[in-house]
Amino acid sequence: MRQEASGLFAREYLVQWLKDNPDTDVVRFTTFFYHFTLVFGSNAKEKFVDWFGYGATVSVRALEEFQAEYGYALRPEDIVDNGYYNSSFRVPTRHYRDYMDFIQRFVAGKARELVELVHEAGRKAMMFLGDNWIGTEPYGPYFPEISLDAVVGSVGGGATLRLISDIPGVSYTEGRFLPYFFPDTFYEGNDPVPEAVENWICARRALMRKPVDRIGYGGISEPGL
Repeated sequence: MRQEASGLFAREYLVQWLKDNPDTDVVRFTTFFYHFTLVFGSNAKEKFVDWFGYGATVSVRALEEFQAEYGYALRPEDIVDNGYYNSSFRVPTRHYRDYMDFIQRFVAGKARELVELVHEAGRKAMMFLGDNWIGTEPYGPYFPEISLDAVVGSVGGGATLRLISDIPGVSYTEGRFLPYFFPDTFYEGNDPVPEAVENWICARRALMRKPVDRIGYGGISEPGL
C-alpha cells in the first residue's frame, strides 16, 4: 500500500467492486495490508509464527519514510534482535516501538480511506480480526480512526471470545466458531463434531459474561463439501 500504484489499485478495485455488488450491504475486509510473520523450515513445517509482530511490514520505502520522519535509520538488529526474530513476546526496544507506531498510523490512515469508500456507497464496513491485522489492533490508539462498523474474529476459546466481544467503538461484534469448513477437517471419514463441541464448551462461559452480537462458522467452498 505504500507504493503509489498499489495504493491506487486497491482504491479503484474497491470502487468498482462496490458498483458490481449492489446487493452487498456489509463489506468484510479480511483485515488490511500486512500478513503476519510465518516462516517455514526446510522440512516444510512451521518454524516461526508471530501473529503480532511487524517483521512482514518492512520495505525499502517504509524504512526510508521512517528515517525521514524520525531522524534516524533503523538497523537490521532492530528487526532481528540478537539472532531472534523480534516477536511481541520479547521486550521491544525504543526503536522497535517507534517503528510499530509508525506502521500503525500508516495502516489506520489507509484503512480509513477504504472504509470511507464503503460508507460513501451506503454500506457498512467490517474487519476480520485475523491474518492481516498488523496496524489495526482493536485496543490500539489508532483503531477508532478507521471508523469500522463491526469486527468479526475466529473463536479459539474464552480468551479470544472476550478479545472480540470487548472491542470498543463498533456497532456490533461477531464470533466465528471452530472448526472452519476447511478440507483438513471436513473430509470423508472424519467427524468434525468433537472439535465443535470442545470449542463451544471453551467459549460459552465467556459468551455469557460478555456476549458477541452474532455467532457463526466460516470456511471456504470446496467441491464435495
